[in-house]
Amino acid sequence: MVTLSRLAGNLPAGKYLILSPSLTMRGARPRLLGDVRPETKGYALVDLVARVHNVNPRWELSAVLHDLFGEEYFDPSPLGGLPGDYPRPGRSVFVKAKVRF
Repeated sequence: MVTLSRLAGNLPAGKYLILSPSLTMRGARPRLLGDVRPETKGYALVDLVARVHNVNPRWELSAVLHDLFGEEYFDPSPLGGLPGDYPRPGRSVFVKAKVRF
């Protein structure tokens, strides 16, 4: 059985800042029938979103930090596919600015 859970929330951090942390947990995943390789390990990912708003009614700024702790995790590959499994992206940062005209 594959388990997947996600817990997230919004935390006001002052007049103009909202922090939104999240925790995603996934259990180990078994292989397809006939594939004798060990199952892929489970993992937990922590993401953080910071959003600046209401400073000016015309703009908004946000930043997303995915995989805060740099967890190394994989998706299982099919038998006869890659010699290993499919690596998932590591830590990444996205910044977004929104301007209303």
